[in-house]
Amino acid sequence: MLETSHDVRRPLRIYGYFTTKSVDENWESNPDKAKARIDAMTRRWFDSKTIVRYACTTMNTIESTKPQSFLDVWKADADAFGLSTNVQKGLIFLIALGMRIDSSLQTPEELLGRARKLCDRLSLTPPYIPEGLGGDFCDGSIEALLTEFAERAPGSFTPRKIELPSGGTTVAWNRGEHDLLPACLHSQTHTLADWDEITTALCGLIGERIHDDLDEAFVDGFLFFESYFPLDRDGTAHIVEVALRFFPPQLRWFETCLQFESELISQGNPVHKVLESFLGPGDSM
Repeated sequence: MLETSHDVRRPLRIYGYFTTKSVDENWESNPDKAKARIDAMTRRWFDSKTIVRYACTTMNTIESTKPQSFLDVWKADADAFGLSTNVQKGLIFLIALGMRIDSSLQTPEELLGRARKLCDRLSLTPPYIPEGLGGDFCDGSIEALLTEFAERAPGSFTPRKIELPSGGTTVAWNRGEHDLLPACLHSQTHTLADWDEITTALCGLIGERIHDDLDEAFVDGFLFFESYFPLDRDGTAHIVEVALRFFPPQLRWFETCLQFESELISQGNPVHKVLESFLGPGDSM
Protein backbone atom coordinates (compact mmCIF):
# COMPACT_ATOMS: atom_id res chain seq x y z
CA MET A 1 0.00 0.00 0.00
CA LEU A 2 1.30 3.43 -0.93
CA GLU A 3 2.07 5.80 1.93
CA THR A 4 0.34 9.19 1.97
CA SER A 5 2.36 12.20 3.05
CA HIS A 6 1.45 14.01 6.29
CA ASP A 7 0.81 17.28 4.43
CA VAL A 8 -1.62 15.69 1.96
CA ARG A 9 -3.67 13.79 4.53
CA ARG A 10 -3.82 16.52 7.22
CA PRO A 11 -6.64 18.65 5.73
CA LEU A 12 -8.74 15.53 5.29
CA ARG A 13 -8.33 14.52 8.93
CA ILE A 14 -9.19 18.03 10.15
CA TYR A 15 -12.15 18.87 7.96
CA GLY A 16 -13.66 15.42 7.59
CA TYR A 17 -14.23 15.17 3.85
CA PHE A 18 -13.05 11.53 3.90
CA THR A 19 -12.11 9.06 6.58
CA THR A 20 -8.46 8.08 6.76
CA LYS A 21 -9.34 4.56 5.64
CA SER A 22 -11.20 5.64 2.52
CA VAL A 23 -8.38 7.95 1.52
CA ASP A 24 -5.87 5.15 1.89
CA GLU A 25 -8.09 2.89 -0.24
CA ASN A 26 -8.56 5.56 -2.93
CA TRP A 27 -4.87 6.25 -2.96
CA GLU A 28 -4.05 2.53 -3.29
CA SER A 29 -6.46 1.85 -6.18
CA ASN A 30 -5.91 5.07 -8.12
CA PRO A 31 -3.25 7.45 -6.76
CA ASP A 32 -3.81 10.13 -9.41
CA LYS A 33 -7.57 10.21 -8.86
CA ALA A 34 -7.12 10.31 -5.10
CA LYS A 35 -4.69 13.21 -5.33
CA ALA A 36 -7.07 15.07 -7.63
CA ARG A 37 -9.91 14.59 -5.13
CA ILE A 38 -7.70 15.85 -2.32
CA ASP A 39 -6.77 18.95 -4.33
CA ALA A 40 -10.41 19.62 -5.28
CA MET A 41 -11.75 19.22 -1.76
CA THR A 42 -8.98 21.42 -0.34
CA ARG A 43 -9.76 24.15 -2.86
CA ARG A 44 -13.47 23.86 -2.03
CA TRP A 45 -12.73 24.21 1.67
CA PHE A 46 -10.60 27.31 1.19
CA ASP A 47 -13.17 28.78 -1.21
CA SER A 48 -15.93 28.23 1.37
CA LYS A 49 -13.81 29.88 4.06
CA THR A 50 -13.22 32.85 1.77
CA ILE A 51 -16.94 33.21 1.17
CA VAL A 52 -17.73 33.05 4.87
CA ARG A 53 -14.99 35.55 5.62
CA TYR A 54 -16.31 37.90 2.93
CA ALA A 55 -19.87 37.58 4.24
CA CYS A 56 -18.78 38.33 7.80
CA THR A 57 -16.78 41.34 6.65
CA THR A 58 -19.73 42.62 4.65
CA MET A 59 -22.12 42.23 7.60
CA ASN A 60 -19.67 44.02 9.89
CA THR A 61 -19.39 46.85 7.38
CA ILE A 62 -23.18 47.16 7.16
CA GLU A 63 -23.42 47.14 10.96
CA SER A 64 -20.71 49.79 11.34
CA THR A 65 -22.41 52.10 8.82
CA LYS A 66 -25.81 51.79 10.48
CA PRO A 67 -26.82 55.26 11.73
CA GLN A 68 -26.37 55.70 15.47
CA SER A 69 -29.14 57.10 17.62
CA PHE A 70 -28.71 60.66 18.81
CA LEU A 71 -28.33 59.45 22.39
CA ASP A 72 -25.53 57.08 21.33
CA VAL A 73 -23.65 59.97 19.71
CA TRP A 74 -24.38 62.22 22.72
CA LYS A 75 -23.00 59.58 25.09
CA ALA A 76 -19.97 58.96 22.87
CA ASP A 77 -19.13 62.66 23.13
CA ALA A 78 -19.67 62.61 26.90
CA ASP A 79 -17.32 59.63 27.18
CA ALA A 80 -14.76 61.38 24.98
CA PHE A 81 -14.97 64.46 27.20
CA GLY A 82 -14.23 62.26 30.22
CA LEU A 83 -17.62 62.69 31.90
CA SER A 84 -18.47 59.94 34.37
CA THR A 85 -21.78 58.06 34.27
CA ASN A 86 -23.17 60.09 37.17
CA VAL A 87 -22.12 63.39 35.62
CA GLN A 88 -23.82 62.36 32.38
CA LYS A 89 -27.04 61.51 34.22
CA GLY A 90 -27.05 64.78 36.13
CA LEU A 91 -26.24 66.76 33.01
CA ILE A 92 -28.99 65.22 30.91
CA PHE A 93 -31.41 65.73 33.83
CA LEU A 94 -30.61 69.46 33.88
CA ILE A 95 -30.92 69.67 30.08
CA ALA A 96 -34.44 68.26 30.42
CA LEU A 97 -35.27 70.93 32.99
CA GLY A 98 -33.93 73.57 30.62
CA MET A 99 -36.19 72.40 27.82
CA ARG A 100 -39.22 73.00 30.01
CA ILE A 101 -38.46 76.72 30.31
CA ASP A 102 -37.12 77.18 26.75
CA SER A 103 -39.24 79.88 25.12
CA SER A 104 -38.39 78.56 21.64
CA LEU A 105 -40.23 75.30 22.37
CA GLN A 106 -43.77 76.64 22.45
CA THR A 107 -45.82 73.61 21.44
CA PRO A 108 -45.82 69.96 22.57
CA GLU A 109 -44.73 69.01 19.06
CA GLU A 110 -41.68 71.29 19.23
CA LEU A 111 -40.78 70.14 22.72
CA LEU A 112 -41.17 66.45 21.92
CA GLY A 113 -39.29 66.83 18.65
CA ARG A 114 -36.29 68.00 20.63
CA ALA A 115 -36.81 65.68 23.60
CA ARG A 116 -37.16 62.50 21.53
CA LYS A 117 -33.59 62.97 20.34
CA LEU A 118 -32.48 61.99 23.84
CA CYS A 119 -35.29 59.55 24.67
CA ASP A 120 -37.15 58.05 21.74
CA ARG A 121 -39.40 56.18 24.16
CA LEU A 122 -41.36 59.37 24.79
CA SER A 123 -44.75 59.24 23.08
CA LEU A 124 -45.96 61.76 20.51
CA THR A 125 -49.47 61.50 21.94
CA PRO A 126 -50.76 61.81 25.53
CA PRO A 127 -49.64 60.51 27.89
CA TYR A 128 -46.30 61.67 26.58
CA ILE A 129 -44.36 59.79 29.27
CA PRO A 130 -45.43 56.12 29.17
CA GLU A 131 -46.17 54.47 32.48
CA GLY A 132 -43.09 52.91 34.05
CA LEU A 133 -40.61 55.12 32.16
CA GLY A 134 -38.22 56.80 34.63
CA GLY A 135 -39.13 57.88 38.12
CA ASP A 136 -36.40 56.19 40.16
CA PHE A 137 -34.71 59.26 41.62
CA CYS A 138 -34.50 61.11 44.95
CA ASP A 139 -36.36 64.36 44.31
CA GLY A 140 -35.86 65.81 47.80
CA SER A 141 -32.08 65.40 47.65
CA ILE A 142 -31.94 66.93 44.17
CA GLU A 143 -34.13 69.81 45.38
CA ALA A 144 -31.62 70.52 48.19
CA LEU A 145 -28.69 70.55 45.73
CA LEU A 146 -30.39 72.91 43.29
CA THR A 147 -31.47 75.23 46.12
CA GLU A 148 -27.94 75.33 47.52
CA PHE A 149 -26.57 76.10 44.07
CA ALA A 150 -29.07 78.94 43.49
CA GLU A 151 -28.54 80.48 46.93
CA ARG A 152 -24.73 80.40 46.81
CA ALA A 153 -24.31 81.40 43.13
CA PRO A 154 -24.09 85.05 42.01
CA GLY A 155 -27.49 86.69 42.06
CA SER A 156 -30.19 86.30 44.64
CA PHE A 157 -32.61 83.52 45.36
CA THR A 158 -34.81 83.26 48.41
CA PRO A 159 -37.32 80.40 48.65
CA ARG A 160 -40.86 81.77 48.83
CA LYS A 161 -43.58 80.62 51.12
CA ILE A 162 -46.46 79.16 49.14
CA GLU A 163 -50.01 79.39 50.40
CA LEU A 164 -51.85 76.09 50.18
CA PRO A 165 -55.57 75.75 49.38
CA SER A 166 -56.02 74.32 52.88
CA GLY A 167 -54.89 77.63 54.35
CA GLY A 168 -51.40 76.61 55.44
CA THR A 169 -48.05 77.52 53.87
CA THR A 170 -45.09 75.56 52.55
CA VAL A 171 -41.73 76.22 50.93
CA ALA A 172 -41.18 74.52 47.57
CA TRP A 173 -37.40 74.81 47.55
CA ASN A 174 -35.43 73.76 50.62
CA ARG A 175 -31.69 73.64 51.20
CA GLY A 176 -30.01 70.82 53.08
CA GLU A 177 -28.38 71.20 56.47
CA HIS A 178 -24.87 70.81 55.08
CA ASP A 179 -23.32 72.27 51.93
CA LEU A 180 -22.35 69.64 49.37
CA LEU A 181 -21.03 71.76 46.51
CA PRO A 182 -17.38 72.96 46.26
CA ALA A 183 -16.17 75.79 48.49
CA CYS A 184 -15.28 77.90 45.43
CA LEU A 185 -19.01 78.49 44.85
CA HIS A 186 -19.92 81.94 46.17
CA SER A 187 -21.36 85.24 45.02
CA GLN A 188 -18.00 86.33 43.50
CA THR A 189 -17.20 83.15 41.56
CA HIS A 190 -16.20 84.13 38.03
CA THR A 191 -13.44 81.88 36.58
CA LEU A 192 -14.21 79.14 34.09
CA ALA A 193 -12.04 76.73 36.09
CA ASP A 194 -14.18 77.24 39.17
CA TRP A 195 -17.44 76.94 37.25
CA ASP A 196 -16.18 73.78 35.59
CA GLU A 197 -15.46 72.27 39.02
CA ILE A 198 -18.78 73.45 40.49
CA THR A 199 -21.11 72.43 37.66
CA THR A 200 -19.37 69.09 37.16
CA ALA A 201 -19.80 68.43 40.88
CA LEU A 202 -23.46 69.49 40.71
CA CYS A 203 -24.13 67.11 37.80
CA GLY A 204 -22.28 64.28 39.51
CA LEU A 205 -24.18 64.70 42.78
CA ILE A 206 -27.51 64.82 40.95
CA GLY A 207 -26.52 61.72 38.98
CA GLU A 208 -25.78 59.84 42.20
CA ARG A 209 -29.41 60.39 43.16
CA ILE A 210 -30.77 59.01 39.88
CA HIS A 211 -31.08 55.23 39.69
CA ASP A 212 -32.35 55.02 36.11
CA ASP A 213 -30.55 54.56 32.79
CA LEU A 214 -29.28 57.57 30.85
CA ASP A 215 -32.36 58.12 28.68
CA GLU A 216 -34.62 57.69 31.72
CA ALA A 217 -32.50 60.23 33.61
CA PHE A 218 -33.60 62.69 30.93
CA VAL A 219 -37.23 61.73 31.54
CA ASP A 220 -36.63 62.15 35.27
CA GLY A 221 -35.89 65.81 34.59
CA PHE A 222 -39.36 66.17 33.06
CA LEU A 223 -40.97 64.35 35.98
CA PHE A 224 -39.10 66.50 38.49
CA PHE A 225 -40.24 69.68 36.73
CA GLU A 226 -43.85 68.50 36.71
CA SER A 227 -43.70 68.00 40.48
CA TYR A 228 -42.30 71.42 41.38
CA PHE A 229 -43.52 73.82 38.71
CA PRO A 230 -47.24 73.73 39.62
CA LEU A 231 -46.39 74.52 43.25
CA ASP A 232 -43.97 77.41 42.59
CA ARG A 233 -43.79 78.51 38.95
CA ASP A 234 -41.49 81.49 39.46
CA GLY A 235 -39.18 79.73 41.89
CA THR A 236 -38.84 76.66 39.68
CA ALA A 237 -38.10 78.69 36.55
CA HIS A 238 -35.51 80.72 38.47
CA ILE A 239 -33.81 77.63 39.88
CA VAL A 240 -33.54 76.02 36.43
CA GLU A 241 -32.28 79.21 34.79
CA VAL A 242 -29.54 79.62 37.40
CA ALA A 243 -28.50 75.97 37.17
CA LEU A 244 -27.94 76.29 33.41
CA ARG A 245 -26.58 79.85 33.31
CA PHE A 246 -23.11 78.96 34.54
CA PHE A 247 -22.41 75.91 32.39
CA PRO A 248 -18.83 76.06 31.05
CA PRO A 249 -18.42 75.52 27.27
CA GLN A 250 -17.57 71.80 27.55
CA LEU A 251 -20.88 71.14 29.33
CA ARG A 252 -22.81 73.70 27.28
CA TRP A 253 -21.97 71.66 24.20
CA PHE A 254 -24.30 68.86 25.30
CA GLU A 255 -27.21 71.29 25.17
CA THR A 256 -26.01 73.11 22.03
CA CYS A 257 -25.62 69.87 20.07
CA LEU A 258 -29.37 69.27 20.16
CA GLN A 259 -29.65 71.82 17.35
CA PHE A 260 -27.76 69.46 15.02
CA GLU A 261 -28.37 66.02 13.57
CA SER A 262 -26.50 63.03 14.98
CA GLU A 263 -24.62 62.43 11.71
CA LEU A 264 -23.20 65.93 11.90
CA ILE A 265 -22.14 66.07 15.53
CA SER A 266 -20.48 62.66 15.35
CA GLN A 267 -17.96 64.10 12.88
CA GLY A 268 -16.72 67.07 14.93
CA ASN A 269 -13.70 67.03 17.23
CA PRO A 270 -13.84 67.97 20.95
CA VAL A 271 -11.92 71.25 20.55
CA HIS A 272 -14.24 72.42 17.77
CA LYS A 273 -17.28 71.48 19.84
CA VAL A 274 -16.09 73.44 22.87
CA LEU A 275 -15.41 76.47 20.66
CA GLU A 276 -18.84 76.04 19.07
CA SER A 277 -20.40 76.33 22.51
CA PHE A 278 -18.12 79.18 23.60
CA LEU A 279 -18.69 81.32 20.52
CA GLY A 280 -22.28 80.30 19.83
CA PRO A 281 -23.78 77.90 17.25
CA GLY A 282 -22.92 78.47 13.62
CA ASP A 283 -24.42 77.12 10.42
CA SER A 284 -22.47 73.87 10.53
CA MET A 285 -19.89 71.92 12.45
